[in-house]
Amino acid sequence: MNAVLQAPLTAEDWTRATETCGRVIAVSGSRVSVMLPPPAQASDAMRATVGKFLGIRVGASLLIGVVTHISLESSPASGTRSVIPVAQLDLIGEIRGHG
Repeated sequence: MNAVLQAPLTAEDWTRATETCGRVIAVSGSRVSVMLPPPAQASDAMRATVGKFLGIRVGASLLIGVVTHISLESSPASGTRSVIPVAQLDLIGEIRGHG
């Protein structure tokens, strides 16, 4: 299953996204691609780095993944030549009944 970013995000969207560190934009097997906020908008505590564990809320579960790769990718949805930071996560577990 793949999810594609449909439109550029507004400042309000990024405010919501940085509260949770990013947005899932693609899934392939146990690998997840997460669009991250621009570095200038992420606090040190919220900045994703290789080896960091991140959680993905799915219903009442929290999927746990480890960041294996971070890259800058072009954003065709923006209509410009802008790039977005994207983290690749390998899913390693699940906590059920979380939240």
